[in-house]
Amino acid sequence: MNTLIEQAQLELAYRSYASKTAKSYCDALQKVTLFFNKLLDKVLNDKLHLHSKRWVTRYLAY
Repeated sequence: MNTLIEQAQLELAYRSYASKTAKSYCDALQKVTLFFNKLLDKVLNDKLHLHSKRWVTRYLAY
């Protein structure tokens, strides 16, 4: 599994998100990885708009 997805999974567990919610979020990140056929950190750097990258980074920071 991608390191950023694992980090998101740990953050969600730390914040006591429901397991189904955490799974849904991680599945969505996995779909982005599969769509671009790259690791998530490469996708964030290469393909997504700056706004989207900031949103994901901000989301994981909370």
